[in-house]
Amino acid sequence: MMEALRVRLIGNGRAGGALALALSSLGYVVEGPLDRNYPRSSAKGVDVLVLSVPDSCVVKVAQNIYPEDSTLIMHLSGSLTLSALEPHLRKASLHPLCALPSPEIGAERLLSGVAMAVSGDPQVLSIAKSLKGNAFEVSDEFRTLYHAGATIAANHSVALMAQVAKIAEIVGVPRSVYFDLARNSINDVEAIGAEESITGPAVRGDFETIAAHLEAIGSISDLSCQMYQVLSEYAARLRPLEEPLDNVVKIHKRSGSDSHHERMDEISHAKGQICG
Repeated sequence: MMEALRVRLIGNGRAGGALALALSSLGYVVEGPLDRNYPRSSAKGVDVLVLSVPDSCVVKVAQNIYPEDSTLIMHLSGSLTLSALEPHLRKASLHPLCALPSPEIGAERLLSGVAMAVSGDPQVLSIAKSLKGNAFEVSDEFRTLYHAGATIAANHSVALMAQVAKIAEIVGVPRSVYFDLARNSINDVEAIGAEESITGPAVRGDFETIAAHLEAIGSISDLSCQMYQVLSEYAARLRPLEEPLDNVVKIHKRSGSDSHHERMDEISHAKGQICG
């Protein structure tokens, strides 16, 4: 029987705690997560040293630890490349594409077959497979853009749903009705693409409704108003302008980018009237 891998973690945040629990449940010999008082010899005596620290600290921590050529040094950052782990010989990264809100919930998610971006030493792929992760590679060239996409998908969607929950509270309707709508929209995008899924006033050229929305949302906050405007502009670019409905602002349908520019002007004008 193969001897269990010895893993030490530095960084006692949610990600480090979640990975420690998940690996321990699989039979790894886990030490830590250690706090900021870690010894500089932390790479000694283990097979894998995981740096589960904030992105801004990875380079400093890696440089502060004495290299051990036989030890794999791994970070959990989605945006950093392997160069952040210099001067260590064996380097890897593993970025779970899921939210880890607590060590306990995070450990369950890490063991549920989530997607994981991996790079570097081949042993990281073995670790991902032991977690039953859906591993894929991202080149260094696109690492930051990849992480931006993850941030939009996870963090920005939460911010958007927080706005929806606030509106539900004010209006007095169950927030679940909005959340169900959001789930259906995400399922549609996955099934048929954003261009075919997008609906709403920005696509129809219904700028009177947009102006009314901006006025209502502006009573919540200027930031909510600005967010609505920006997302409406983006929505309008996803699909060529449909025939306008009766009793809405009349605009001329044009081909190509002109129709998009016209809609942008109308949306910006509506925002300027209400939120400016």
